[in-house]
Amino acid sequence: KRVLKSCRGEDKGSTGAVVGMDVSGKGDTGTPVDCETAKTDEGGRPVKLSCLYTNADSLVNKLTELDARNGMSKRYHVIAVTEAQSKWQRNGAQISELQMSGYYTYHNIEEGKKRRGIVVYVRDDIEATPISSDVEFEECIWLSLKLKDGDKLTFGCIYRSPNSTKQNNKQLITTLKEIGKINRSRLLIVGDFNFPGIDWRTEQLAIPD
Repeated sequence: KRVLKSCRGEDKGSTGAVVGMDVSGKGDTGTPVDCETAKTDEGGRPVKLSCLYTNADSLVNKLTELDARNGMSKRYHVIAVTEAQSKWQRNGAQISELQMSGYYTYHNIEEGKKRRGIVVYVRDDIEATPISSDVEFEECIWLSLKLKDGDKLTFGCIYRSPNSTKQNNKQLITTLKEIGKINRSRLLIVGDFNFPGIDWRTEQLAIPD
């Protein structure tokens, strides 16, 4: 069952995290986040941060479609993509092939690394700073995005393989705990966690692992 939570945040005090996740890895979501950028519209109103997340299963041949969805106005401030590389390709796409005009590109694609690949595009009018972590979880990207009045949003994109080991799963939990300490009130996490065994009504795992 596909479960996709909205990226629109709700104020929950000091733990008001906003989460958008695609459990199946077959969907995408694009919606404003309850955070104001440092930009204003023609009427002088603050602009909400607009994000798009999708699982591409090979991005290089879908960039044209992604660009068309984004439009000439470049409507999305942040675009996050998991499975940017094809699992069938012996040689993955070069990062030079995945650039988008008007966006800074953050990625975890490295030659010789067997990763599905994460790419995060941040529109060039948004100030972004990478967040480093000593935790060795296999696939994630963390950024700090500057918002209105100097406020900051911690943005993360995660890919957890369905073949993830128990050790890697533990590293994922550690990573989330560590990132949660940085900015608990402005936190947006998107990604493909590959947890088909979760019953979201009861918040229980249907499998013992």
